[in-house]
Amino acid sequence: RNDATLEAVSSTIRTYNDFKLGLIGVNDAADNLLSQLAHESVRLRAHGAGFIIVLDAGPYIDLASNVKELIGIDVLLRASTSDQASEKIVGQTLVLTIRPKGQHLGFLRIVPKSQGVWVYDDQGKTKKASLQKRISRLEKSVARLEEGEARNARQAKLEELQKELKGLKPSVPTSSYVQWNVRDI
Repeated sequence: RNDATLEAVSSTIRTYNDFKLGLIGVNDAADNLLSQLAHESVRLRAHGAGFIIVLDAGPYIDLASNVKELIGIDVLLRASTSDQASEKIVGQTLVLTIRPKGQHLGFLRIVPKSQGVWVYDDQGKTKKASLQKRISRLEKSVARLEEGEARNARQAKLEELQKELKGLKPSVPTSSYVQWNVRDI
């Protein structure tokens, strides 16, 4: 829809196997961009959209300006000039940032299972990164310590964490979920 009432956004609803997906494109920067997005997401939900994705190629949405919530938006997919792809939560919105110029190919998987809350399934990335950081700190600690009880205790904990990392198998959420994967191209 682009009828000039919301000059910075346009939208559509697509249906996949009885599931309605709302897509909003951010076309331009505007002073009231966040209110336009909220208005459009509410309109799409009223027309049956079960999930709303906003595509921001600008990026026109300034998340650095203390934005605490993006009303009605499930996923914000935005381009960035940064060299880092990132994932973060702003309010109830999953914000996915990708690098420009075709350096990455992103795959967004949306799995509707039931009505209600959607969750972000990072497929164990957060747990894995946490374990790797803890293992790295313990390895450095063990290397610095002299033989004795303190070193033995840290060595035992290190082996326990390494075993946990090796056996890490993320579980699939029981509710509706979203997964995000990025591949270099």
